[in-house]
Amino acid sequence: MTAKADFTAAEWERLLEAPVIAGMYISMSSPSVLGSIGESMAIAKTFAASLQQAAGNELLTALLADFQNKETAQLAKPHFDTKDPVQLKQEMTSRLQMAVDLLNQKATPEEAQAIRQWLYQVATNVATATKEGGFLGFGAVRVSDAEKAALVELAGVFGVEPTMPTE
Repeated sequence: MTAKADFTAAEWERLLEAPVIAGMYISMSSPSVLGSIGESMAIAKTFAASLQQAAGNELLTALLADFQNKETAQLAKPHFDTKDPVQLKQEMTSRLQMAVDLLNQKATPEEAQAIRQWLYQVATNVATATKEGGFLGFGAVRVSDAEKAALVELAGVFGVEPTMPTE
């Protein structure tokens, strides 16, 4: 079993920010003010629901515990040096890849796979949190084409099979 102590403080911070960045990546793919609020709430709901699923995965349990602590949860707030959307997307992808690489290097294969799948689930939950497009709710879709594309990109980063949410 892999524990928090197996990671340096900087490495742990990289793991903590990964689910937040995954959610941001989806939100950025199809931005809207109301959507962003619902999508932010989806991340928190995913964390709460994941506590029950984390049993047996000490590493995921430790990550989720740190999200419940205000001080350590602050480490999960990523800071980026750019506001340019293209550069921001590249930096997000790079940081997510670093987190995946850390998992693959330090965690057991089973733990790493479970956390990579969990990160993808965070992204999927964000994508399905609110309807996108349309006018006054008419013609809106649960997951926009841009969000679907972002999910496929993230599946590649996380090394998981992309699954498209249904309506």
